[in-house]
Amino acid sequence: MGDSVNYSTVREYGPEGFVVIPSGRPHYHWTRGETEIHVEAVGPTTTIPWPRRANQGPPRAAPPRDTTTVWPNGLPPWSLNANGGGRMSLVGGTPPSPTELVASRSQFAGRLSADTTRIIYHYHFGTEHITILKGILYFATGDHVDRSKAKAYGPGSFIENPAGTKHFEWFGGEVIAHIESVGSLGAIPLDPATGQPK
Repeated sequence: MGDSVNYSTVREYGPEGFVVIPSGRPHYHWTRGETEIHVEAVGPTTTIPWPRRANQGPPRAAPPRDTTTVWPNGLPPWSLNANGGGRMSLVGGTPPSPTELVASRSQFAGRLSADTTRIIYHYHFGTEHITILKGILYFATGDHVDRSKAKAYGPGSFIENPAGTKHFEWFGGEVIAHIESVGSLGAIPLDPATGQPK
């Protein structure tokens, strides 16, 4: 990022990498070979060439110096849980505001995920965007758990799960998922047979 191209400050982001580009911050990038990039933003995005040309109005003030910690590949360390899985917080305050983008990674451990009878059934307060990075997630929506309705989502798959939608899922071995929402998702666990809160 910066007002001019400086190759000495460039960082490389590989598979599963993550980068935040604040609104209004000049930046430059390129790819080597075929590259697929998943982009999410709050509100519309418009690309404005830099430096600004005369017909684009007055230049903006220089952005403040970014003091955010830069992790290798843009990824902070995992916070592990007792089940052997973990969570990686990427973007969002604690607690997040209801209008702020929240992004995290969730890892579901192989030993927990190998038990396909373990179904997670719940709903969230916010709309959830899920991108599968590793493994297979079995996912479906409904007023009760019906395993025949579930579809398998592998690496690169994307699921938009609207706020308040009752859904259930289980895992095919170790799964790593990238999850984004605007504001906190929250979660209400449901009874698999009745669809009512536990």
